[in-house]
Amino acid sequence: MCDRRPHKQAGIALLGAILLVAIVAATATALAVSQHHQYRRTQHVVDAGRRDAVLTALDALAAERLEADIAVSAHDHLAEDWATMPLTMTRDGLEVRGELHALDGLFNLANLDVRGGRTGAPRRLRPGQVHDETSQDPDAIDSPGAPGSDGMTAANSFRRLLAALDLETDLGQALFDWIDADAEPRYPNGAEDAWYLEQTPPYRSANRVPADIRELRLVRGWHEDAYAR
Repeated sequence: MCDRRPHKQAGIALLGAILLVAIVAATATALAVSQHHQYRRTQHVVDAGRRDAVLTALDALAAERLEADIAVSAHDHLAEDWATMPLTMTRDGLEVRGELHALDGLFNLANLDVRGGRTGAPRRLRPGQVHDETSQDPDAIDSPGAPGSDGMTAANSFRRLLAALDLETDLGQALFDWIDADAEPRYPNGAEDAWYLEQTPPYRSANRVPADIRELRLVRGWHEDAYAR
């Protein structure tokens, strides 16, 4: 009778060797991936440092430009050098270009911040009510803030801005809901979490002022055309 045990032992040894090679290969791959990720993280840190250094230098250059303007001009206008001449510099092999823009004519969305009732509780139109800009009835106005408050003034200014841009003034309702801290949508075009959670992908309202102007595109009704204006 032929003894097959040596062949079985050889087969087990071969499987063990294959398993060992697979473990070594998996370990080497994991180490290589980890090193690659570490390199990328380090590169991101270095790039961020270079970016911050460039922006800091560009800010300093802008400050010098404005200080030079103050020294020769008592009044600002958009035909001056600070508004017409680009800021250019070279740093770390990078050529950087920037521009100065006057922001005093822009609307500050932070003025619509009424969280915590600082300018009065948000007020809404009830179904069937008619909006009246001059009404002092707290239940008849969908603006944030109490009558005469900074929040009310900013909301009315924002509505006038929307009208000047040929946009629906009801877009303000959705934005007010995006900012306020409650879960009650304004009527008829407001939106809170219940509406946003039905979108694809679902998300929630921020309950704060937009951190970036591009965040407006997440607000109900603020499609690309409205955002571009």
